[in-house]
Amino acid sequence: MEKTLILTAYAYWEIAFIYAFTVYFDRPDLATLFPTPVISPQILEDAVVNDAHGLLGDLMRAFLSNAMNRKKPLLPENSDRLLFSYIGSKLQVDDFDLGYNPLANHGSFEGLTPELKVSEARMNSQPKPNTISLSIA
Repeated sequence: MEKTLILTAYAYWEIAFIYAFTVYFDRPDLATLFPTPVISPQILEDAVVNDAHGLLGDLMRAFLSNAMNRKKPLLPENSDRLLFSYIGSKLQVDDFDLGYNPLANHGSFEGLTPELKVSEARMNSQPKPNTISLSIA
């Protein structure tokens, strides 16, 4: 029997947010940012629905490397520890809306449900307040 995952409207909003974020920041004038994998909304949705670990993990590591302002990108072998620590520090200052650290229950990013992976990726992609200013002419 094949596993079917039905996404919530909120999950689709998070997918749209992640896609918009990657498209907006895929610019040559932002060369200091670590690049994200090339995706489309359909590819991202398929990765969530089919629980494809590779793409969501790659996105999370790129977002977290940028959020932590690292000189080198995160490697898969040390990303869970750093993600756990990063989420913990964000929870202490109420920067994440989950209210708990899901890695405490699941042990690793790969152990999370697909919807939690999307939530984590979206939260790690959000810029800190007052760090990016956009001007509309």
